[in-house]
Amino acid sequence: MTSDPAGIAGGSGFTIEGANRAARCNSEDTNVHKTFLVVTIDTEEDQWGPHDGETSVSNLSSIPRLQSLFDSYGVMPTYLVSYPVASDNGSSAILRGILNSGRCEIGAHLHPWNTPPVREEATNRNSMLGNLPYELQYEKVVSITEFLTRRFGARPTSFRTGRWGLGKETIKALISCGYLVDSSVTPFISWEAYEGPSFVSAPFEPYFIDSAGKISVESKNDAILEIPATVGYSRWPFKRLRIAERILERMPSCLHAAGLASRMNIVRKIWMDPETETSRNMDLLSRVLLGRGVGALNMFFHSNSLVPGLTPFIKTETELEDFYRRLSTFFRGFLAHRDVESTTLSRVGESIREDRIEAS
Repeated sequence: MTSDPAGIAGGSGFTIEGANRAARCNSEDTNVHKTFLVVTIDTEEDQWGPHDGETSVSNLSSIPRLQSLFDSYGVMPTYLVSYPVASDNGSSAILRGILNSGRCEIGAHLHPWNTPPVREEATNRNSMLGNLPYELQYEKVVSITEFLTRRFGARPTSFRTGRWGLGKETIKALISCGYLVDSSVTPFISWEAYEGPSFVSAPFEPYFIDSAGKISVESKNDAILEIPATVGYSRWPFKRLRIAERILERMPSCLHAAGLASRMNIVRKIWMDPETETSRNMDLLSRVLLGRGVGALNMFFHSNSLVPGLTPFIKTETELEDFYRRLSTFFRGFLAHRDVESTTLSRVGESIREDRIEAS
C-alpha cells in the first residue's frame, strides 16, 4: 500500500493536499455550532489479533457495567461488532437489549480472518482488509452487513475495519453496501510496519470520500463520510508538530529525542484512547480541538480490554479500575462544556450531511 491516507491517493483524484484543504474548509466554511463526542468500541472476540483457532467472547459480559457508566453521563456509544460476537447468542442479546432501549448504535467491525467467506491465505498482509482483492472485500462486507441485520433487526450504517486496514476499494465496497459512515482512519499514524496503510497526512476532521476516491466537504449520494479516530497533539498547529515529530523519529535512538520532546510537551502525540492515555491528556487534546471549532471528537477502544489480560493495554484489575476512572473523569469534564453532546457515529453523520447541504 502507499503512504497516502488509506492507501487511496494515487492517481484516483484523492490527494493529500486536497484532503487537507477539505479539512480546513470543514471548520472554516460550515456553520457547525455543536461539538459531538462519539465513543466507538471495537466490540470483538477475546483473542487479540489475527488467529485461526476457536474464538471466545467472554468480554461481552463486561458490557453492562460499561453501559451503566455511559448511561450515568448521557453517553451514546457506538458498538462496532465483529462477526464472532454477533454469532454468540448471549453476547448479541446483551447488545440487542441496549440497542432496543435506544441507548446505543450497532455498527460493523470486520476482521478478515473470521468474517466469511475466508478464502485468503492466513498472512499478516491479508489481515488488513484493504489488501485483499476487491471482490473478496465486497463479499466480506456483504456477509457481515447481512448477518448483523439478521441478528439485531437493523441494517448497520457505520463501519470500522479491523487493524485500521482501510483501502480505496474498501470504500467502494462500503458505499455499495449502503454504509453512511466509516471510522477506520487514524490521522498522523502509519501502519506500514504491519503491512497496512499510512494515515500520516490524513485529515483529522470529517470528510466525504466517493467510490472513486475523490473527497469533498459537500454531501453526495455516492460518498461515505469518514469520521476519523481522534488523534492529535497537545498544541497547535498539528501539521508543524507532525513535521517536527518526523524529524525527531529519524534521530539516533540512543538520544531518545522523541520521548524527551513528548515529556517536555514540545511534541506530544495524544490518542483519544482511554486504554493508553490519561484523562488529563485526553482533556488537553479535547481543549485544543474545541478551540479550533472541530465538530466531532471520536474516542475509541476495544471491548476485550474490559477483561484484564486479554489485550496489551489492561493487564490487571487495578489497571481496569484506573481505566473506568479515566473514562469517568474525562466525561465529567468534557460534557460540562457548553454546546457539547454525545451521540452515535451515524447520528453525527446525519448532522454533518445536513449542515453541508444547508451551507451549499
